[in-house]
Amino acid sequence: MKPSALISVCDKSHITPFAKALTTEFAFDIISTGGTAKHLRSQTIPVTEVSDITDFQEILGGRVKTLHPLIHGGILAQRGKKADDNTMHEHALPDIRIVCVNLYPFSDVVAKGGSLEEVIENIDIGGVALIRAAAKNHEHVAITTTPEQYERVVQDLRTSSNGMISAALRRQLAYQAFATTAAYDSAITQYFSNNTAYISQAENNLPPHLSFNMYQSTPLRYGENPHQKAALYTVTPHSHSLPYKARLHQGKELSYNNLHDMRAAIQLVNCYDKDLYAAVGIVKHANPCGCALSKKSLEEAYIKAYQADSISAFGGIIALNRPLDAQTAKHIIGIFTEVIVAPDISPQALDIMSQKKNLRVVTIENMHEALPNMLEIYMMDKETLLVQEQDPCIASSHISLQKVSGEDIAQQHYDTLLFAWQVVKHVKSNAIVVASNGQTLGIGAGQMNRIDSLKIALDKASEKDFANPADWVVASDAFFPFTDAIELMQQYGVKAVIQPGGAMRDTQVIKAAQKSNISMYFTGQRHFKH
Repeated sequence: MKPSALISVCDKSHITPFAKALTTEFAFDIISTGGTAKHLRSQTIPVTEVSDITDFQEILGGRVKTLHPLIHGGILAQRGKKADDNTMHEHALPDIRIVCVNLYPFSDVVAKGGSLEEVIENIDIGGVALIRAAAKNHEHVAITTTPEQYERVVQDLRTSSNGMISAALRRQLAYQAFATTAAYDSAITQYFSNNTAYISQAENNLPPHLSFNMYQSTPLRYGENPHQKAALYTVTPHSHSLPYKARLHQGKELSYNNLHDMRAAIQLVNCYDKDLYAAVGIVKHANPCGCALSKKSLEEAYIKAYQADSISAFGGIIALNRPLDAQTAKHIIGIFTEVIVAPDISPQALDIMSQKKNLRVVTIENMHEALPNMLEIYMMDKETLLVQEQDPCIASSHISLQKVSGEDIAQQHYDTLLFAWQVVKHVKSNAIVVASNGQTLGIGAGQMNRIDSLKIALDKASEKDFANPADWVVASDAFFPFTDAIELMQQYGVKAVIQPGGAMRDTQVIKAAQKSNISMYFTGQRHFKH
């Protein structure tokens, strides 16, 4: 009996030379279905229809084609096992040695905004069954799921001594096939997990089941350090795309650290309404080193963000919440910057950026929607995930403050308090932000005690000869446990402070603020970031 190859593919790229090689070089019979059979015949490749073997036509609009014992028996039979050999002979099962299948484009239909009906119709059933059957019986059958694998199979057959694909390649293809079906099922699960009509939430409002499977998309040069390997993974195979559908206009490939910092920078500026403010954030090592708002122009917002910490801005990641214009670009190229990310960029600005060939310029259409509130997932080990809801940005108009000491402050100071409160949630704890007039002046991050973070932030602010301490406000991501922080702020002349409250010594802290003539506001919400 001649060996057969079952071919049924949605993606028909490279299938013609593959099928021709199987038939002409290696004497395989081709079994196929519907559109694939029609395509191969148009290329003068002889094909046997599945229905000719099963004596059963496709039904239900093509939903049922290959789900038949004569097809799956020809795939799953264990050659050399007497009972299976007898069954193959008794039922004249085809000797299917290669299965070539790729699946309905479920993820593509979802990405294009397909209706629920369209999405459901693109859930492959027969294809998944064929792939799993062939992968299970990889001792006797080779399974290909992508066009990139065809040439490997042909080359392997050309070096074969018995006209069969080597065991080593069959094992590799089986592993890739199981990964393919796992990712496919994961994408389907993920789609329905976003539809409340299909799931019931757990008591803690987190999904009762997490399912995701990722493909290595792009190997990165290295991770955080040169001795660490790293890669970018995506849910779509062979996508080679950047996160958030980002477009790299110029510069070197994005590194692990670039991508990590870029995410932090986008989260920072996305907290501010792009229609009300131009917002600029400069990030180093996932921490903001400068952030500013302007109602006038993006150029002014950048200048203020850069002035906030011009030393740390060197080699930073800059995120803008509005399209990059030429005037702002002229300022940015004045210092070394790793990455600029914005919703768009003008041709004039891009021309200016081209003066710095290594500068990575990234645009993300609808960047303000790039990082919606989602789950944050950390892998503890291969079997355990640590999961939490993302700490969301809250519009300033929805932040409720309780004044607990001092006089009412001017509107500009109140607005800056809210601005600083939005920034501090993006700073590694213990976190302190000193700000004035919509501009950070000093940021203290990642210290093991809050007073050290406060000292760092206040010292940085005091270096700014353009900033009047009478306008300074302070934001703290968590409560002040002692009065020492208030006493230190008094020495610098701080106007107001915003903090969650909730300490055992709140009463003493409030009294100290009252005595120091510092207006203090409680938010009732902590913003730790580890």
